[in-house]
Amino acid sequence: MPHTNTKDDVLTKPAAVAWPGTASATVDLSATTAGSRPPAHAPAGTLPVTIARGHETATDTITTQHGSGQVKVETVDHALADRAGIRGTLLQVTPTAGDTEGPISLSLDYSAFAAAYGADFGQRLHLVQYPVCVLSTPDKPECRQATPVESSNTPKTKHVTGQVTLPRSTNSMTTHPSAAGASSSAVVAAVSGSNGGGGDFTATSLAPTGSWTSGGSSGDFGYSYPITLPAAPGGKAPGVSLGYSSGSVDGLTSATNNQPLLGR
Repeated sequence: MPHTNTKDDVLTKPAAVAWPGTASATVDLSATTAGSRPPAHAPAGTLPVTIARGHETATDTITTQHGSGQVKVETVDHALADRAGIRGTLLQVTPTAGDTEGPISLSLDYSAFAAAYGADFGQRLHLVQYPVCVLSTPDKPECRQATPVESSNTPKTKHVTGQVTLPRSTNSMTTHPSAAGASSSAVVAAVSGSNGGGGDFTATSLAPTGSWTSGGSSGDFGYSYPITLPAAPGGKAPGVSLGYSSGSVDGLTSATNNQPLLGR
């Protein structure tokens, strides 16, 4: 009887991946008073990023009064991230006007590239911060040194959120700051860790559970896997193991001529 394909028989097409391109937008930071809670995140134009003033204490409150300010948010072309050996996406946050001191909360929507490298890539994303020179000289080892940023990942909404600290605005509007203005920017990357909501992909120990031997000139390969047995009432138990030998077939070995005689 011919088989009829069902929905379970059809392979799911991999989700499309769209990395953020080179783009920028400015975000206004509202003034705050000491003891207030951080304001809601504001979108950075059409970028998959939202920005807000961050909290300064474990109680999620702002301890310092801030005036209004403005920051420029830029998404960086993925080709540059590849050159730097970054398997993720790069963002740059630059103060442009007013009071931008203190922590800035940054949230990235990764839904467009959640399936980029498989293995629940999106759920394993977290934020790290790079030296600004990674934008101009991504091949230099000292520019590839990442510093972890305390961040959280929400797989349900596909957002990863963390805080970076910016100094006072220098009114620098350059895309890739020079050495004079480099310290005023924060370069943040969303990269994958070894674990997430879908499991832990950390490399396990390579300690062998069995042992193998080679048969020298015969070319035989043998493998033995021990089996642990529960303790016997008398205190003794037989040694049991599973064994494999490539030179043994139905009791015959490489030393046995199992070829039939002609004319027999």
